Amino acid sequence: MPKIVTLLLFASAAAAQTVVVHPKLIHDVLVNPGMGIQTFQRFNGNALNSALKWSEEGPTGPLAAAAKREFPASTIAYCRWFWETLEPEQGHVRWDIVENALAEAHRHGQTLAIRLMPYDQKHPLPVWYQKSSAKRAKYEAGQLPLARADIWTAAPFRIASPSRAVNCMRPIPACR
Repeated sequence: MPKIVTLLLFASAAAAQTVVVHPKLIHDVLVNPGMGIQTFQRFNGNALNSALKWSEEGPTGPLAAAAKREFPASTIAYCRWFWETLEPEQGHVRWDIVENALAEAHRHGQTLAIRLMPYDQKHPLPVWYQKSSAKRAKYEAGQLPLARADIWTAAPFRIASPSRAVNCMRPIPACR
């Protein structure tokens, strides 16, 4: 019986046809959907950042088109914004910024990947949040992977714009 099964397996493999694929020759960068090169804080066809600097803040309005193509095409646009930019007043979320970025990415044939950042040295937490009763979490130095002692407590939450949903992290006041 095992010899018959083996014979049938070899016969079916021999009967299967081999498919040979010859890709069309191109003289450009292969644009892979959803992977590979991505634009940063801009979209396909926009001018590159000047010199060796880039913006830590995502686009809040239209960007200038490049005079000529300076960068390979990409299927992903990566933009990030600080919390103070997207929610300057408590409960007043600047959905127009995210909606415009989604529209621009679509217009340029890209998918938008976003990051919402709470703060850094140049972009503090929103003033309204700093004035709230929020308390900083107390950690001993070396306890956290980044050994930061000034991390605000945070919890995940889901926010939704009129036509999109976004998952993000938002600092919340620590329990007293």
